[in-house]
Amino acid sequence: MTMYNDVYDYLISKLIERQEEIGAHICTGTVHTHEKYRELCGFIDGLKYADNLIRDLQKRQEQDADE
Repeated sequence: MTMYNDVYDYLISKLIERQEEIGAHICTGTVHTHEKYRELCGFIDGLKYADNLIRDLQKRQEQDADE
């Protein structure tokens, strides 16, 4: 079982895991339409956006704790 330092690490790891799953699915060549490919790429973009938001929040919280 993986141990996480905090909720941020857990969320980030799950977002990255899902991005990798979708990327692997795209790479298998089983995405047969351009529409589906664009949908999956958009989903990855959304996951990356959420990842960045969580990382930013994590940094802000750490900075606030240091002050």
